[in-house]
Amino acid sequence: RNMPYDQFVSWQVAGDELAPQNPEALAATGFLGASAFPSVLTEREFETARYDELDDMVSTLGTAMLGTTVGCARCHDHKYDPVTMDDYYSLAANFTKTVRSYAEVNPEPQRYQRELTAWRETTERLQQELHRVEEGLVENDFREWLQQKDFRIPLERWLVMDPLQCTSLQGVEMEKQSDSSILLTGRNPEQETENLIFEFETRLQDIVALRMEALTHPTLPNQGPGRDHEGGFTIREVKVDIQDLGTRDARWKPVELASAEATSQENETSLSASAAINGVSQGWSIDLNGFGKDQALVIRFARPVGYFYGSRLRVTVSSGYNIQQMVGRPRFSITQDARAPVEVSEGIALPAYEALLKLLVGTHPEKLTESEHNALRHWYARNNPEWSGFQEKIRQHEWNRPVSAATRIQVSGDSRQPIWHRSVNKGFPSRYETTYRLGRGDVDQKVEPVHPGVLSVLNPSGAKGNPLANSRSSLAAWLTDVEEGAGSLLARVFVNRVWYYHFGTGLVDTPSDFGNRGGTPSHPELLEWLAWDFVKHGWDVKRLQRQILTSSTYRQSSEFSEAKSSQDGDDRLLWRFPPRRLEAEAIRDSLLQVSGLLDPRMFGPGSRDPDMKRRSVYFFIKRGALIPEMLLFDWPEHLVGIGQRSATTIAPQALQFLNSPQTRVYAEGFASRLLVIEESEARIRLAYQIAFGRFPDEEELRLGLAFVETQMETYPDPEYARKAVWIDYCHSLLSLNEFLYIR
Repeated sequence: RNMPYDQFVSWQVAGDELAPQNPEALAATGFLGASAFPSVLTEREFETARYDELDDMVSTLGTAMLGTTVGCARCHDHKYDPVTMDDYYSLAANFTKTVRSYAEVNPEPQRYQRELTAWRETTERLQQELHRVEEGLVENDFREWLQQKDFRIPLERWLVMDPLQCTSLQGVEMEKQSDSSILLTGRNPEQETENLIFEFETRLQDIVALRMEALTHPTLPNQGPGRDHEGGFTIREVKVDIQDLGTRDARWKPVELASAEATSQENETSLSASAAINGVSQGWSIDLNGFGKDQALVIRFARPVGYFYGSRLRVTVSSGYNIQQMVGRPRFSITQDARAPVEVSEGIALPAYEALLKLLVGTHPEKLTESEHNALRHWYARNNPEWSGFQEKIRQHEWNRPVSAATRIQVSGDSRQPIWHRSVNKGFPSRYETTYRLGRGDVDQKVEPVHPGVLSVLNPSGAKGNPLANSRSSLAAWLTDVEEGAGSLLARVFVNRVWYYHFGTGLVDTPSDFGNRGGTPSHPELLEWLAWDFVKHGWDVKRLQRQILTSSTYRQSSEFSEAKSSQDGDDRLLWRFPPRRLEAEAIRDSLLQVSGLLDPRMFGPGSRDPDMKRRSVYFFIKRGALIPEMLLFDWPEHLVGIGQRSATTIAPQALQFLNSPQTRVYAEGFASRLLVIEESEARIRLAYQIAFGRFPDEEELRLGLAFVETQMETYPDPEYARKAVWIDYCHSLLSLNEFLYIR
């Protein structure tokens, strides 16, 4: 789409103000809040953490966009560059009320509503047809069964309850499913906590346990069973209350909970099943192996409960400490069996079970209420193959519920609900109304309030502060203003970064520091002209890329010259194209590409799975669990912005390519692409085309054929050797410098 770079920068700083209805503009503001997020803070740390957030916004904006180490002026005037403490805190004041938040955006809301309306109409029609099928196919057999009085209690121990009422304190939409589960739909709440309240009625007594199943569904992230972006959840607390339906006393009485077990839990203590009932720990959460699978939590009561004339049960499920970590499709069951297993199972519908009990104690079938009759007939109908097939059709339809294209994104804004710190419930704020200039950067040494402003050295008109107080849009206008603002420097810094990405070294070899301590330009006139031309042509990034990539400088050979090297050993004057190694992500993606294992799907959620086959840009980064193979090739530190990567050469890198089982997998995939051809020479030519984008010369062809012939002799089994030698050959090609380096 080639968005102009000045618009790109403006949206990153103030997209929510400049284009509040545009999902891409909202997403762009996530740039401001991309720093490390301390979720657990003490009272003493809250204000310090807030000033650290402001510092990250100011420092990152300075280094990433202006090539200026503004952050050095937090505690004192900059020692080397003309940036004062007043400048620093004036910049910070632009973000006084700016906080991290979540937003849910949907690029096609009308299309989703049309699909959902059609789906609901089909659901209603199928339910009506099912009822007619029951009446037409099952009713006669059912009445005959009732007259025979051949009643037996089913073996199922768990009795599935049908909810009378479902309530969300944050307004979450819930839809009851045909199996009595409740599917949470629509937007996740933006508030920090969520309570879901479910009410049920039963005539049973001696109830000893409650089961809450967390079931999967295709509309949930990664099929759930939770609603967070990975499909997980954290249930902070489950409470059960009971009400006696045989009295006028409508008070709820708490049920004492004795113990809890689950099919999966993250640990044995703070994130376990028992943590959901003790009111102290963080709650019940499943481990990574439990994602995408049905789970169950069984809570056993301290003593049996249930009133003679019937009971109403209320189950309150509170969400976890991280926002939007609610279970996605709960289903509730009870049991009178103290030995009922901790499992996910269909069970038997409670209304049908209660109707069976009435029949077993002598109630005449004609005395059953209409709802009892229908519930019992629905349970009996499972023995009818045609009915079962129709029921399965309904379940498949429910499984194919339209999925909203809405996506939860992290944004930054001035009037949004902040992402929750775990200590917010103690009353500590996520933002403060005023930004102060701090003595030595210490929050306990507040000198004076400051107003939004800009860097004096980049403010030729000398205007004091921003024309719009507390408006990031005015800061964005100053950043992109080439006449009265920082626009000229912004263009030079960006042009230099693009040059760095293509050549491995920028025209200024410190791309994030254009100050007095930074490098001097190797070609100052070229840098100035490129920046001027870039702005002149509307900040056109594609044009800039094409301009560099089609230049004779970029297209020259990497051939080494002793004479030229003696005068310019670092190739700063670009007498040849500087050879450089691919970045860690590009190495991994290239291996996937040549092996034929690459999953080319674009967009959608990322993954933390190191064996993911999509491009590396789709890795979901967990800062505490980085991928060792990527780190080996200088994958950068993810806590701070990195303007320039190192490129080390160490022995473990070669050993990784020689001995890693993963590299062997890539080699096997690569070889499978060659084995479709019979002739060895043709295979070698194809291998060079795939790996290096060229044909082999005669010497390379001869060496390849000799390698294959020699390698055949190392395997005792000729049949196995026919494939293994080509895997070995591909493995050797992947280990060559030519595969890893751009020349």
